[in-house]
Amino acid sequence: MSCEVIYFEEQNKYVAHIEFQYGKRSSDKEHKILAKAYKRCIQEFGDALKGKVLFRIRSYEEGFPTLFTAKRNLIELKEEGISEKCIEV
Repeated sequence: MSCEVIYFEEQNKYVAHIEFQYGKRSSDKEHKILAKAYKRCIQEFGDALKGKVLFRIRSYEEGFPTLFTAKRNLIELKEEGISEKCIEV
């Protein structure tokens, strides 16, 4: 699993962009993994995060947008915003 988290100050929300391991996709399993990740975030950072974390599942084919240096393009992730592809757990 690979992840990048983007904070949207205007909405006071975080979007965790997640890409699961190739070939291991199962929507039931993914939902359980996201629920556990959310629970760990609340345990680590406190109740202030409750209701502020969204998840955006990225397919292996879609991947993360990259720069010419092959690093992830966080600006493009920020520009994507909080889309209809984001889910709450």
